[in-house]
Amino acid sequence: MPPPADDADAPPLDLEARLDALYRGPAADFVAGRNALVKTLKGRGDKEGAARVKTLTRPSLSAWAVNRLWWGHRRDFDALLDAG
Repeated sequence: MPPPADDADAPPLDLEARLDALYRGPAADFVAGRNALVKTLKGRGDKEGAARVKTLTRPSLSAWAVNRLWWGHRRDFDALLDAG
């Protein structure tokens, strides 16, 4: 099997969108998703971006739940803030 193609010449990656998707996904999948993104960035020759992403830690369950409210139930999120 030949080695994977170098992605350095691939179209630009929308890193912020990929990070949003990472944090929107299931909490249990965060580390695997982060590591896959690091691998993609390294394959594209973006060592700085890969190093930045590698430092990201899985959010706590409470932070993950608040993120889910923010992205999927904004009205409820705003009500939660108003109640606080």
